[in-house]
Amino acid sequence: MDWHKQAACYKREDINWDADELTYKHAVFCAPCEVREICFQQAIRRENRCDPGIWGGTTEVQRRAIRQAKENGAALLQQFWIELELAAQ
Repeated sequence: MDWHKQAACYKREDINWDADELTYKHAVFCAPCEVREICFQQAIRRENRCDPGIWGGTTEVQRRAIRQAKENGAALLQQFWIELELAAQ
């Protein structure tokens, strides 16, 4: 199944998804997205290269912090996602 087509951001070229920081527009699309976790997992699996931009409601810097946190990575991701959901309100 092609998860991209289910993403809330699918074909939303009016938003800069290569951004370094999350904005309100990113949060509005990423927070309720039904494939946010899959999107995040796609980006985090590529440990040997950096994927710039917004993936699964996280920035490149946030994903790097999650990778470095190792055992605490899941908790850190949940913290970022809570902040994302608050930003979308």
